[in-house]
Amino acid sequence: MCNARCEFCCVLPTLNRPEKSMTDEQIFEAIGRARAQGATEIGYTGGEPTVHRRFVEIVAHARELGFKHQAMSTNGIKLKSRDFCHALLEAGMTAIDFSVHGHTDEMHDALVGRKGALSAIREAVGHLRELRGSAPIHLSATTVLTSSNHQHLRKIMEMLEEIGLESKRIKHAFEGILHVDSVREQVAPYEDVIPSLIDALDYLATQPHGFQVTHIPLCLLGDHAVFSSDFERRVATIVFGDHELEGDPAQHVRSDIEACGRCALAACCTRFDDAYRRWYQPPNVTPFADDEVEALFERGRSRFPQSEYIIARVYQRYRENKHRSRDDLRMSTRASDPEDEPR
Repeated sequence: MCNARCEFCCVLPTLNRPEKSMTDEQIFEAIGRARAQGATEIGYTGGEPTVHRRFVEIVAHARELGFKHQAMSTNGIKLKSRDFCHALLEAGMTAIDFSVHGHTDEMHDALVGRKGALSAIREAVGHLRELRGSAPIHLSATTVLTSSNHQHLRKIMEMLEEIGLESKRIKHAFEGILHVDSVREQVAPYEDVIPSLIDALDYLATQPHGFQVTHIPLCLLGDHAVFSSDFERRVATIVFGDHELEGDPAQHVRSDIEACGRCALAACCTRFDDAYRRWYQPPNVTPFADDEVEALFERGRSRFPQSEYIIARVYQRYRENKHRSRDDLRMSTRASDPEDEPR
């Protein structure tokens, strides 16, 4: 369920269809099972998690079971309420990531299909910064790079810095449902958005807070690949109403083009989305050789000295994952009927 309607949303066709939602029992059972298997972190997404009538109760239950870190992605609309912000922190939420896609109310509100959405985020961030003394909370933002906003990406990052969001994540518009016209219109070819992305990353590299970029093939980023979170490949369990997926999420709807098989970063890169390749010709790419990757990080440390701590973390992730095989990360389905539509 969702109280917004983002034009680029990757689950747009299934929004606000109650029959697609997990039941309360499925949610509580999934949380309990994950904790029993040793999970200590949990993330909530949607749709919009805050519209669930028992969301605060769910967060409190996860804390009682022993989850140490709880994060959520949100459009921020409901967090306009200071009381709701306080209730979430009291329940055990430790990180909130706001979806912010424009530096002006006009741009952001149009992209999410909800008037007053950016104003609500500004108020929410203010509430949470006031409340964090009693309950520490990490505040961040994700901006989806679209055909409508990419030319203003640097201004968006400047605005996020001004309102006090500590870290920023930029991701290319998810291409998973390009058969929906409104989504396809917002998915710009990589070649169109890269210049705006590079300009924004150059700005962020001069700021004191963390940042990352994702869902862009590493070979297209040049020296700025040192800021990609895609070097961190992790096996995760993704829970739907009727089945689960286990493995690296990037392996689910993304795959190689011919050149990827020769790349030293094959185990790290999120590669190319399958739907994107049906609508757009993949750009020319040059695979990385092993020695070129080491040189990449050396140039990054020299070129972006203020972001050395970010580059060091990304480099560590590269060292941890560079020898992993695709079989280690491949998604597998646990379902009674794998053809069921995900919920």
